[in-house]
Amino acid sequence: MWRKAFDPGLWFKEYRQVRVMLWAMLGLGFATLPLYNMNRWWFGEQRLIDNTVESIVMNPGYDPWMDAVMNIQVLMLVLGTILALWQMGFERRSNMQEFTLSLPYSRTHIYTTKWLLGAAFLIGCFLFSAALDAIVLATSQLAPFIEWGGYVMTLLRAMLINLTLYTLMLAMGTVCGSVFSQISFLAVLALLPEFIRLMVMRFCWAFDISTLKKETTLEGDVYYSSIVPNIHRPEQYLFNDVRGADGDIGFWTISIALTVTLFVVGLLLFKHNKAENNGKLVILPSFEVILRVGFTLCFALLGATVSTGVFTNSPAAYCIGFLAALFIGYFIIRWLTNVKLKI
Repeated sequence: MWRKAFDPGLWFKEYRQVRVMLWAMLGLGFATLPLYNMNRWWFGEQRLIDNTVESIVMNPGYDPWMDAVMNIQVLMLVLGTILALWQMGFERRSNMQEFTLSLPYSRTHIYTTKWLLGAAFLIGCFLFSAALDAIVLATSQLAPFIEWGGYVMTLLRAMLINLTLYTLMLAMGTVCGSVFSQISFLAVLALLPEFIRLMVMRFCWAFDISTLKKETTLEGDVYYSSIVPNIHRPEQYLFNDVRGADGDIGFWTISIALTVTLFVVGLLLFKHNKAENNGKLVILPSFEVILRVGFTLCFALLGATVSTGVFTNSPAAYCIGFLAALFIGYFIIRWLTNVKLKI
């Protein structure tokens, strides 16, 4: 059973396809975390090290050894995204997907192997870099001041954030027909929350709807707050400062649940994707309908915003801009969804 699940032939094929990324992740991870702290705390100027130790003594909450953790978190976010693009997008672009699907393995087996290999790359690189970094810190002058429990939880949190984004990118690759569309949809997801907030604000301004709510405190002080919800942007999660957050149970629960959900969704989509649609923006007809509706509506809202900004801030200008952009957006997305890209 286990030999069938971890078939060496399929694993070796997937490894050969992305082996360059493994060495890149190992090398860059080493340079970003242990080498960075090595140059800072082993080979750095003694005067600066002594000043840092003095600052830690004066301020126990100061943890300068954590600076490199944020660096490796951002680096692995980029490399994990490239890895998912390589596994899905570039496989389509090089016409390797047809060969992969013709192998005597189920699509469930193929997708699971891809995800496990990518997850092993990410987790392995984190553990490799973290182990070397721990040796560096343990043999430095900072060793007596390091709270190792918090250090481990910080690295685990950064690793989970990276695993979630990687799982998202791999799932997106199951419905995107090209590398270009996979990158484009990631950018759309990153910008969508802020776009929605701005569109709601512009609609309220055009139709003279107050976006402020008057509130009075018990002391009689009056202040105004916005009725437009402050939507959390994706980068607030991805580039979150991971220090001192080991007690945030909500983060761990949501992140693990999101990772599992994205994996299951990606697996189901991969089982139903159509190789003959490779090159298109999306390869599933149902998602093409959703894309057309969503793009047309967003383009219309953008057109209404431009119209009220260029001409006059009034309901008439908003409606004219909305309707004009609605038709233009529909024809643009209709053309885009019928074009097959080779990138």
